[in-house]
Formats: sequence, structure tokens, C-alpha cells
Amino acid sequence: VYCNKRSLEEGLVPCYSLNGSKNPSDWGIIPSVFSSEWNEIIWDTSANGYRLPTEVEWEYATRGGKKYIGKGIPQYKYSGSDTIDSVAWYDENSGGKTHEVKEKDSNQLDLYDMSGNVSEWCWDWFTEITPETENVVTKLETSGTSRVTRDGGWGQSAFSNTVFSRSNDNPSLRSYGLGFRVVRTSIK
Repeated sequence: VYCNKRSLEEGLVPCYSLNGSKNPSDWGIIPSVFSSEWNEIIWDTSANGYRLPTEVEWEYATRGGKKYIGKGIPQYKYSGSDTIDSVAWYDENSGGKTHEVKEKDSNQLDLYDMSGNVSEWCWDWFTEITPETENVVTKLETSGTSRVTRDGGWGQSAFSNTVFSRSNDNPSLRSYGLGFRVVRTSIK
């Protein structure tokens, strides 16, 4: 809803549609429990509006861009540093709450809070990664019961805030420790 409303306000083509409509005013009340109808939202990959990043896009950003990715081994353990306290709010330093963005150091792409503060939604439906598929870019899952979340957030351990940590939640979940970051597709 946020992505489409912001896209419409800025004169961009919204990325998401539900029941054939890209206008969130036509979608009804945002569900607070699992909704098979809302899980049928379609992403128009040709649209230029705001959207959630895919998990691959999110991981690229958290690792600081492709020149910092090497054979599946992150350049840094956390987004922008091997020292968690310099880049992340997590269970040992957060005081049990979220913090303003930019209070910690950024990563190599000048992105803040890619480790710590809040977990972030990705567009992808969650699928387990096995030792055989680890560090392999796989196809975007098109259905499921939970969506990918990345970055552990302020209430999670240091390990949960590493660049390789991943989790999942029901898409209707609302939590103080869960947020999102929007992106737009680069037009070449």
C-alpha cells in the first residue's frame, strides 16, 4: 500500500496490483491476519514505482555492492564493518528500542542500518537454503506462506544481524522490530 501510494503521489507507475487494480484505495482494509487474497498481489516488473527489494537486491545492498562480494564470503561480517557496535543497534546496545537512522556508520554504498535497528521485509516468499544452494542465486519464489525478512534488528543477537542471516514471517505480522526499505528499479 505504501509503495503504490507513494508512487502515485510522485507520478510513477505503481509496481503492485491486487485484483487487477494498482490503486490501494480499491484494495480494502489491510489484513491483520494471513490473507490468501492479499498474498496474490502481483509485482509488475516493468513499473518504475517504489517496491520492496528482492532478497538478492537486499543482500547486494547490505554487502556494500558487488565489488565487496567475493565467492559467497562477505567482505564484512556486518553491513560496513566487522565491528557490530559501529554499524548496528542490536540486543546488547539498543536499550530495547529502535533508533533514528544515521546514528551508526553507513556501509560502502552509504546505506545506514542495513545491520541492526529493525528487521526488513523482502518481496520474496521464503524458502529454505540448503548447504547445496547456499551462496547460489536462485529463482524468485512466487508463492508461499511467509516472506523473507533480513537483518535481525534491535532485539536480536549479533549473529542475527550479520549480512548472511535471514529469517521469515507471516506477511500480515506487525511488530516494533520489523520494518521495510523501499527501492526503485534502475532504468537503463
